[in-house]
Amino acid sequence: MACVACQTDPSTHSFERITSHGSTSVFYTSFKNTKDYSNATAIINHIRGELDRVDLSGGWGWILNCKHMSMKHIVQMQVCIGIIRFLQSEYNGSLQFLYIVNGGAMSTALKAFYPFLSKGFVQKIHNLRGSALELFDTLIGMGWSKGDLAPFVTRLQREYAV
Repeated sequence: MACVACQTDPSTHSFERITSHGSTSVFYTSFKNTKDYSNATAIINHIRGELDRVDLSGGWGWILNCKHMSMKHIVQMQVCIGIIRFLQSEYNGSLQFLYIVNGGAMSTALKAFYPFLSKGFVQKIHNLRGSALELFDTLIGMGWSKGDLAPFVTRLQREYAV
């Protein structure tokens, strides 16, 4: 089911399918223009709705771009905890990877929760840093094809432009 808030204003939440990596559906989040970053229930419902719209038989991955994360997002750690609990309890089996891009404080804060997460879940988390080109090179080295990466890199270039 589509998110009601996002039907009214598409920039309410940020979690959308952006590409595939083999048979894995890849979703993308950016903090650049997201309006709702404090309502964990609404964000989780949005994520669930987006995941329910696609075939997850090949699994799914999440690219969480933290480039535009600011203090107003960081102070919402209860939202982060709620999302992590939700993912681990409902989607851990199908989640293939969680790439935290240019995470800085988010990556550091998330590591504080590692003892409360399953070892398998923690192994799915990868912290990536760099410009669009550096990230492209990193992901190519991780087995991604140029075609799979094109939508992601295009989005990064648009968001990282000054």
